[in-house]
Amino acid sequence: MFCAQRRVFSCLFQIIAFQPICQPLQNFFPNKGPMQAKKQRNKFYIVVFLAAFAAFSSFAVPLRAAGIDYSEEDIWLVDSRSVSPCRATEESLEKLRFYRLEQHPSGRCRLSWEKASLEEFLATNDPSRPTVILIQGTHFSLKDDIECGLYFHKRLLANQNCRLVIWSWPSEGYIGGFRQDYQIKARYAEVQGQYIAYFLKRFEPDSLVSLVGFSYGAKSIAETVEHLRRESPTEDGRLPVQCRNFFIAPAIDQWSIIPGRRYGQTLGSVEKSLVIYNPIDKALKFYPMIFKFCGGPQALGRSGVPFASLTQEVRDKIQAIDISFVVGKRHEFFPYFNSQRLNQEFSDFLMYKSP
Repeated sequence: MFCAQRRVFSCLFQIIAFQPICQPLQNFFPNKGPMQAKKQRNKFYIVVFLAAFAAFSSFAVPLRAAGIDYSEEDIWLVDSRSVSPCRATEESLEKLRFYRLEQHPSGRCRLSWEKASLEEFLATNDPSRPTVILIQGTHFSLKDDIECGLYFHKRLLANQNCRLVIWSWPSEGYIGGFRQDYQIKARYAEVQGQYIAYFLKRFEPDSLVSLVGFSYGAKSIAETVEHLRRESPTEDGRLPVQCRNFFIAPAIDQWSIIPGRRYGQTLGSVEKSLVIYNPIDKALKFYPMIFKFCGGPQALGRSGVPFASLTQEVRDKIQAIDISFVVGKRHEFFPYFNSQRLNQEFSDFLMYKSP
């Protein structure tokens, strides 16, 4: 049962158990004796619980919305909260929680997240059909990841022949102070990238994959590519799958992508990269303070790509877009998809339609 369901039932239980709050309910049964009124109230509580369960069960979503027939879409959710956030191993893949958006078991015109397995996911793999993996930044709950994933699908991938994977990781809450929390989450994001790399190793060779990362999610993507390049390259040195990177306001050291640095081979190892940056991002303005109090490196999502420090071969694989005119100073996921013209460009990039 998802956390939202637990919160709903917890609140209902507290309301029902707290008699002073529930006392006014007796006014609904003025002509009943004490025992009869108690039975009527119990029936009322049962109806409330059943209604709450029906409303929140498995995060049910409409079968059709805004011209999208979700029953025809291939959308998956991977929750990594069941594995260690500090160290990734290939054996841990079996412990990941997989869910698929399918027809609700009740037969109603609803879809719900039904539990699945890694084997069931791999069985739907088609090398010629792009798989889009979306991973968010810090302080996103499971519910937030689902909401952002469905919005992302609606704006860019609706009615496209692709498979969307919403990757959710334990980024919610704060650990210690501001700097300590973001330092720890940076390490968590890198470990998530290693999990995704092990995940992609199970794909068929040369499968089409588009990796999408927002904020710290971009750090996970960069770690994924670097891990694949180091651990499982093909005989000719290429990645085992065809990859495209889509960085949205990446919270990565701007100099870490130049040759010789931690992610120096990330942009050159993939087929193409799209970097969306915002020079007036008010959150990434404080990125230099995370690892140093002063003089720290700027975030790639604020400074843009340092093209002058890259080779011509790598520069030809990168497209950078200043999107400040669309999102303003906000560091939020939804505003990045407010431009219909850019959305079409983003969609073509993810679907391997653009050169």
